[in-house]
Amino acid sequence: MSGPLPVGRVTQPRVIPPPVLGPNGYGPHRVPELNLGTTQNEGRHPYPSRDLRAPQVTRETANSNWPEAPPIAHGPYVGVPRGAGIIAFREDRVCLVQSRNGKLSFPKGGKKRSDRNVLDCAYRELLEETSIQRDRVMLHEGLHLDEEKFGCRYLLAEVVAKDGDLDFNAASWTPRHEDPTDKDPVVQAHWAPVGEVLAGAWGGLHPGRARGLRSGPDPAQLPRRPRSALLLALRSALRLALRALLLALRSALLLALRSALRLALRALLLAALLLALRSALLLALRSALRSALGEQPMQLQYSRAFGAKDLKIFGLSSVPDVKIIRMDSGAVKNVRFLVLASDGLWDVMSAQEAARQLQEAIAHRQHPAECLVQAALNTQGRLGGRADNITAVTVQFD
Repeated sequence: MSGPLPVGRVTQPRVIPPPVLGPNGYGPHRVPELNLGTTQNEGRHPYPSRDLRAPQVTRETANSNWPEAPPIAHGPYVGVPRGAGIIAFREDRVCLVQSRNGKLSFPKGGKKRSDRNVLDCAYRELLEETSIQRDRVMLHEGLHLDEEKFGCRYLLAEVVAKDGDLDFNAASWTPRHEDPTDKDPVVQAHWAPVGEVLAGAWGGLHPGRARGLRSGPDPAQLPRRPRSALLLALRSALRLALRALLLALRSALLLALRSALRLALRALLLAALLLALRSALLLALRSALRSALGEQPMQLQYSRAFGAKDLKIFGLSSVPDVKIIRMDSGAVKNVRFLVLASDGLWDVMSAQEAARQLQEAIAHRQHPAECLVQAALNTQGRLGGRADNITAVTVQFD
């Protein structure tokens, strides 16, 4: 709930820097004996009055392009405002920001590339220099002050506060969102009583801006939006409800995606299992058929490596394994023969039978390869199976 910051709720009192005059002849200055609410002491202010012309209050209620329009008509920056700020009221106080050099001003600054319009610039500057979020700001639409010397347009607004806001229990506070690239950053923000500001008691504020504030409407007479605290609570509740809805939708979407991925994985695993079963069944049928024909189907057939797709799932590859074995050492030292033959030989002859045929051929001084091929052909004819091409190459080691 917003309030006027009574004494009992102010935990951090307003800090006024000691009197130090800047290079322009003005700076932080406190004149406690001024008669609040009058203008008789304005001439005693240390500011040179020629430096800044008092902003003029304009109410533009018919223009739908406000606050871009109407353009600034006088001064060195005629046209669309090149900068913006917000004169923010909270009950009987107005927000002032204090830069590192001690000068006071209203929150304001020039437009940046990220600002789409004057309104974005005003909200951004208010956040950077005071840490006041835009959802706490209620603009008086159509009401603004133009500072023609700098091409800056101030929008008038009310600010509400609640527990948890940085400035809720403080008349002065340190902003947390100031631009780190600012050469003269804001170091402190204040809720200053309007009467003191109008009387010149806040000496760091240029008198031209104080006159502009005086020429504007009385904050107490500005049209109030009814039930501002309730409206803020409703906004907060709506924002929390929207966030909870988004979180629920996100959780539901993630759950649905997980379920869909789990189902897809199960389907892929089932498809892979069915393919493996199909391949195994086809292989078993082919093996049974070849066994019935007298072949030895479980023996690897090297020439099939280029097309035996039913064996691919068991690791059969057309890429050869190259290995160099020294014949003068190890377990292969006593190897006497090497036989390379097609499946027509190995379907009807074991390795032991092939070795016996080789030994007999050598003993009778016959050609070993021819003896192997002839023995295989004789076995095929005896078994009554289908004839198959047979190729054999033999190597004898001394």
